Amino acid sequence: MLDEVALSFVPLQPNVVLHLLECFGSARAILHATKDELTVEAGLKEQVAERIADSRTRERAEQELAFAEKYGIRIIPYGSAEYPRNLEYCSDAPGLLYVKGDIDFNRDRYKWVAVVGTRKMTSSGIAACEKMITQIAEHHPDCVIVSGLAYGIDSVAHRAAMENGLKTVAVVAHGLDTLYPARHRELAKEIVRRGGAIVTEYPSKTIMNRAYFLARNRIMAGISVGTVVVESPKKGGALVTADIADSYGREVFAFPGRMTDRTFEGCNLLIKSNKANLLDDITDLEYILKWKRENAGVRKEFNLSLMEQEQLIYDCFGEEGMEISREEIIERTALPPSEVMALLTGLEINGIIKSVKGMMYIKLR
Repeated sequence: MLDEVALSFVPLQPNVVLHLLECFGSARAILHATKDELTVEAGLKEQVAERIADSRTRERAEQELAFAEKYGIRIIPYGSAEYPRNLEYCSDAPGLLYVKGDIDFNRDRYKWVAVVGTRKMTSSGIAACEKMITQIAEHHPDCVIVSGLAYGIDSVAHRAAMENGLKTVAVVAHGLDTLYPARHRELAKEIVRRGGAIVTEYPSKTIMNRAYFLARNRIMAGISVGTVVVESPKKGGALVTADIADSYGREVFAFPGRMTDRTFEGCNLLIKSNKANLLDDITDLEYILKWKRENAGVRKEFNLSLMEQEQLIYDCFGEEGMEISREEIIERTALPPSEVMALLTGLEINGIIKSVKGMMYIKLR
């Protein structure tokens, strides 16, 4: 594993790494190849060959292995039995994945769906996303929902998946020594706790870079058999993910919007340009992906089992649909504000309450 991690620290494009693996067979063989072998057999430029020979990558790799072991992070190299088969078929697949969580990427791999959309979501986008994932859970409980842990549709997709008993995977654009956005830290923990995973191609101590957010979209598209664009304007990361999925030959779906809805202009454009299938109901997804329904009409039952402090907060709510502010909850429970926010996040993730406008909350069940 040391050689695979060391190779990942060499600044090479993913397609170059895959080319080298085809030429030499393993990361160890690549790192031990001479400069002449790298330039002649693999056709690399001399400067690139010199980068590979840099011994400092092994020192950094040892640090990363120690970090992964300490925090229970799986390191999955390209070509290993654990590496996602859906992703392995992509020409620019990462040479290495860092994974927090125990999910099996190759179990039911034909029912992995990426759900993406704008951060500036509307009530229409939220409703469409939640309805679709609820329907998927009813008829395809083995489906895994993939998204990017961002604000907006991404977080709605992750939460809706967990509320309906589905596993969900978040692909992030940084190392697993941090989390962005920080407000989704509790959401990320819940994803892992419920059998999902946080996935990245970047090691710890990676400096945040805007380009990484676009690069991670290829993992979301590649790991999935289909990509659903719930709501998107003409420009945005969701359309980038859709374009990548289309280039991989994967199915793309989009919810249509009215011509006057700017937040659906990207969806309408995808449908109009034949890059996406129009998605109106789960039957559209089933027909295109050739899914057969399982356990039709059966939904998982949820037990309202709360810890003592969660119960304190739950007791602050009146009837379903009645709003209550965060400040009022803090006053009634006499709990520290930071603890109240963490508990509210957990209750929302579990589908017991929901945040509405401002810092207001409503009870769902």
